[in-house]
Amino acid sequence: MNPPSAVPAVEVAATAPILPPPTVTNPVNPTDLLQLWILRLTAHFLVSMGMVSKTTVASPYVRSACRRRGPRSLSGWPDDTTDMVSAMAGLKKPDASVSKAESKRLMQAQLTRRIRSLEKRLGGIPWLVAIEPNASNSLRAVGQLLSLDDRELKVLAFLLMLQSHGHLHTAAQSLFSGVTDQQATEAVAVAIGLPFDAVLEALSIRSRLMSCQLVRWNHHDMDLSAKFDWVSKGFLQEMLQPGFDPFKALRDRIVQAPAPTLTWDQFSHLGELREVILSYVGRALNTAKPGVNLLLHGTPGTGKSEFSRVLAQKLGCDLYEVSSQDEDGDPVDGGRRLMALRVLHAFCAGRRTLLVFDEIEDVFPKPHALFGSQGGRYKGWMNRMLEGNPAVTIWITNSVEALDPAFVRRFDVVLEVKAAPAAVRETQLRNLPVTLSEATIKTIAACTHLSPAVVNRAATVVSAIQSDLPVGRGPQIMELIVNQTLQAQGHGQIRGNQANASIYNAAYINSDFDPVALAEGIREAKSARLCLYGPPGTGKTAYGQWLAGQLGRPITVKRSSDLLNHYVGMTEKAIAKAFHEAAEEGAVLLMDEVDSFLQERGKAQRSWEVTQVNEFLTQLEQFEGVFIATTNLMEGLDAAALRRFDLKAKFGYLKPEQARGLLEAHLSAIGVPAGSAPEVRQIEALMNLTPGDFAAVARQNRFRPLGSAVAWVAALEAECRQKAGSTRRIVGFGSLEEASA
Repeated sequence: MNPPSAVPAVEVAATAPILPPPTVTNPVNPTDLLQLWILRLTAHFLVSMGMVSKTTVASPYVRSACRRRGPRSLSGWPDDTTDMVSAMAGLKKPDASVSKAESKRLMQAQLTRRIRSLEKRLGGIPWLVAIEPNASNSLRAVGQLLSLDDRELKVLAFLLMLQSHGHLHTAAQSLFSGVTDQQATEAVAVAIGLPFDAVLEALSIRSRLMSCQLVRWNHHDMDLSAKFDWVSKGFLQEMLQPGFDPFKALRDRIVQAPAPTLTWDQFSHLGELREVILSYVGRALNTAKPGVNLLLHGTPGTGKSEFSRVLAQKLGCDLYEVSSQDEDGDPVDGGRRLMALRVLHAFCAGRRTLLVFDEIEDVFPKPHALFGSQGGRYKGWMNRMLEGNPAVTIWITNSVEALDPAFVRRFDVVLEVKAAPAAVRETQLRNLPVTLSEATIKTIAACTHLSPAVVNRAATVVSAIQSDLPVGRGPQIMELIVNQTLQAQGHGQIRGNQANASIYNAAYINSDFDPVALAEGIREAKSARLCLYGPPGTGKTAYGQWLAGQLGRPITVKRSSDLLNHYVGMTEKAIAKAFHEAAEEGAVLLMDEVDSFLQERGKAQRSWEVTQVNEFLTQLEQFEGVFIATTNLMEGLDAAALRRFDLKAKFGYLKPEQARGLLEAHLSAIGVPAGSAPEVRQIEALMNLTPGDFAAVARQNRFRPLGSAVAWVAALEAECRQKAGSTRRIVGFGSLEEASA
């Protein structure tokens, strides 16, 4: 299809700069230009249908189309076309008494006169003046932001009116259904009076207009009225309103980031890369360097978005985030989010602005073990964007494993945002609107998989209802909310504000080593590998936490649920990550229930059971800190793993004197009188009593007060009866019976 080439003298040259609107003595009607576009579309429709000859419609654009098609007979004009043309072009339908051929000629003559009249009326007037004032001002603002030339801006004006002006939309929908992209381009060119090649270039992906993705082709629709897709309907509607602001008009796709709640110093745990990013991004902003991209990754809630906000605040620049939902709360698909980002890139070119795109796994191709990279729909686009985006962009993901490595290497800096160390977490907890005890603060801060976001939300809830709660109940409610979230995430619950937390004493450990002397020895050696084994509740994990406190180090506790993963290779990565994090924080690393992944390799039935043990041994050999493994089952553990532990210490049930002393300590802590001789004998006779049983009864006491030693002993006996085996020691001549659970 050969495009029309004639350009009317009344049109503004395509390369003319966009100037402020001149003063017009007799301003035209804003609808005149739109009516002219409708008439030209109508005439072009007649040419396309082969219903007019090359001299019938005396418009330079339609004549050029006629010359390409040659003379046509009027006999092909269907009867219902008269009604359609008269409706679309606003022409007067001839009287019914006129012959059919004469009726058609009269209609064509009306169309010709109307086109000539409007072209004469608009002659010499810049087209931006001939358009509705709000739309004109908005187009001017967008044109300046995107550096559009006049022809691109005129094409944008037509696309704007195509969607917003009812008559133009209806004409395009009725007259040009079932058109190709090239036919749609020709229709636009004829309507606005520009050469086909100029419009074709303006609508190509290489143009400033289309490359920014403010508007894109909808290749799947065959109607001219739906051939072009806007970044958002909200932006289009805002362009017709007074006081148009391009950034605010995109509010259903982008948001200006709120002020950060943390400080730059609270991200000191990110190390030297934090300062590298600050310097690099600062220089990129000052020099308008293109193609600058950062990748932040880490588990949810560790502060990735917050770090980007703190970085923007530190650099004194604006920060915009691409939203994943619109103003109605509905999700925005990945393609439209990318459109919004491209528009934002174009709007922010040369400005001191940072952009954030979160949840990038929605749009980046994903690696696949069998089929290679998946999601290649955006692959080429992503490559070009990462190489030449005009504004510094921060990309965020919770799982870097979900990204194709080929894309990861294209980022300038890749930074894992990890949970802050215990000291920083404690400071954050002290600044919450809920007052927590120091014991609770330390307990919550020790939970490494508890993100600041979860804590802050829980504190916000408790703060909002503080006046409705009993005095001092706020911390317990906060603990309840936090534990429910942790449970939903698949983590173990925290045990903050426990009644026995303040009375922990290493003297209540029944083992074949001196726990205090061991702590002193490790303090001198600065490293150790301990395997603590024994029945549940005997104090293995509690000793590890106490030991960390004695050493003045934070502790990282990893349970089997934190490490085991049903995806092949992910358990090994979790093990390696745990050792790496503990080494970076200088923390004591405690792995609970190691029997779940340290089974003897010779009896392994699956390959991954072997690789888990291999990974553990490799990491343990390289770890130079203090490592503690706990297990209830020593039988079946891998022999090579056991050889690598410096000390294997057995924890047993409480001795009689330990049971008596721990009971006295708990009763004293809650102001209950000490037990009499019968209660003492009863407690000393329990064979399988553990510190964990006391902790369970102490928790009961919070909601079911136990006001006497007798009640405490009865509750402890009930705990012991839940365990298999003998619960009582034989005392004297059988004064206490031996019972089995």
